[in-house]
Amino acid sequence: MLEGLMSKIVSVKLDESLFQRLDRLAKVRGVSKSSIIKKGIEMVTSKASDQGDEEFVKTINRALRYNRPISVKVDWDKITKELSETSPRWKTVEEAMDYTRRRI
Repeated sequence: MLEGLMSKIVSVKLDESLFQRLDRLAKVRGVSKSSIIKKGIEMVTSKASDQGDEEFVKTINRALRYNRPISVKVDWDKITKELSETSPRWKTVEEAMDYTRRRI
């Protein structure tokens, strides 16, 4: 099934500051503002549908306290897809690290 055939349109009002941040991020990443908003909504809704944050932290703490493996489900296909849909901001790891060091 094609994703575009099932898409719905949602209108969102943003204050000027938030809109400008969204616009800059979209330009830096070379993607549409809609795709950034969609990813944000996906992140929020997937967190809400997964274990609650508090329960997740408790689970991790128990596993660490009793030296047990941490049971975390990772959707590697989703991660691979998301990575393939974005372009890196820096060409090399060194450039990224240099940027990070300058910010600190």
